[in-house]
This record gives sequence, structure tokens and C-alpha cells, in this order.
Amino acid sequence: MRLHRVKSAFCLSGCPPAMKSSEIRQKFLDFFASKGHQIVASSSLVPH
Repeated sequence: MRLHRVKSAFCLSGCPPAMKSSEIRQKFLDFFASKGHQIVASSSLVPH
């Protein structure tokens, strides 16, 4: 078993490449959309 050092974390061989936050967000949204959820525009939690 070979370990690879990846930005202060250790990962076994075959780890997926690092993702940008925008890619993670899109995968999250795509997952819930695939389950029948509606995607709505983001909005502030703090009232104006």
C-alpha cells in the first residue's frame, strides 16, 4: 500500500483529483436535482 502526500493530508493510491469549491457546489446541486428536488436561486439569510 502506497501513501501519497496531498496538501497536508495523506491519500491512498487512486485518489480523485482535488476539486474547486464551485465544482463541489455543482455536484451537490446536481445530486439533489437528480432526486427530484427543485434548485432555486441563492438568497441572503440576513434580511435587508
